[in-house]
Amino acid sequence: MKVKMLMSKDVLTVDKDRTIIDAIEIMRKNRVGRLPVVDKELEGIVSTRDIIYFLCSRRIDEVNPSHIHVSTVMKEDPITVKEDVDSIDALRIMLRENIGGIPVVNGKLKGIITTVSYTHLTLPTN
Repeated sequence: MKVKMLMSKDVLTVDKDRTIIDAIEIMRKNRVGRLPVVDKELEGIVSTRDIIYFLCSRRIDEVNPSHIHVSTVMKEDPITVKEDVDSIDALRIMLRENIGGIPVVNGKLKGIITTVSYTHLTLPTN
């Protein structure tokens, strides 16, 4: 099965100049754990884990999340896959790299495949 069969096509994104508070709010409202960072093209990816690690690595009196931009926390040049990659290969990448999702690109952002994308494969069909 190809990545395009499992990926989410309606991808929520965030701009690198938004604050991490904005990013967390988007993730919370939409129940997602990561957001591709897009200006005109994919620039990075930010996850709840990235934000938590960043905040926990600072002294509490040094951190004001409303002043920290996504660009400070995001992973630049994220691992990506194309739509025609085998979904098992994409899962292997996620497991090897210890990441929960991979943006799907074909010149531009087309979708995202996450570990959750694979859960429907285990559910019985009606």
